[in-house]
Amino acid sequence: MSFFTYTIYDIPDASEATLVSLNKPVSIFVNESQYDETAATLLSKVLGSVGQSVEDADIHKLPGGADLKIKSNSEQHLIISFGFSPKTFSLQIDSTLYKLIPLKEKMFLFSKPLSELPEFPQDKRALWIALKEYFKIP
Repeated sequence: MSFFTYTIYDIPDASEATLVSLNKPVSIFVNESQYDETAATLLSKVLGSVGQSVEDADIHKLPGGADLKIKSNSEQHLIISFGFSPKTFSLQIDSTLYKLIPLKEKMFLFSKPLSELPEFPQDKRALWIALKEYFKIP
């Protein structure tokens, strides 16, 4: 018996979800159709600004509308999502862009897509501040 006559939250079918393993301390999720040479260069600069490199991160290029199931070990892990909502990660949370969201051993950071960041310097700065906080850079 249900009190609701409508769907409160769509639970993705497990057979439709993409299983993603987190192997490096930082995982980055980008829309594959928006990840070009310009976006890769910008990502390299963003990571470099906090002493990281693209080689230090797993970059996952996903189609728009993907549903993910994340498999990770129990180590601390940063997940940066460029242009994907928490729903993509099967999270039922409200997200604020550029705020670190701790969930168990993972830390989520949601951002506008990489392709939009050059147009909004205040967003690039907010992303940089959040990354500095995560990596404990004064």
